[in-house]
Amino acid sequence: MSSSPRVDAEAHLHPRIRSCSEPESVYYANCTAACAAGAAPVLGGQQGYGSHLDRDCDGIGCEN
Repeated sequence: MSSSPRVDAEAHLHPRIRSCSEPESVYYANCTAACAAGAAPVLGGQQGYGSHLDRDCDGIGCEN
């Protein structure tokens, strides 16, 4: 009996180190991780947005 491997989208997320008073946030190492988590495109101000995801500096990460 063969089954396909289960892909866990959250495996690509890396929680940022935070203090107890800071709200929980997410970190995407790259656009592949953001897409796998269903978060792309990531808008500036949203959890997970980072300038490393925004090649053209327009405030929208992983837009293509």
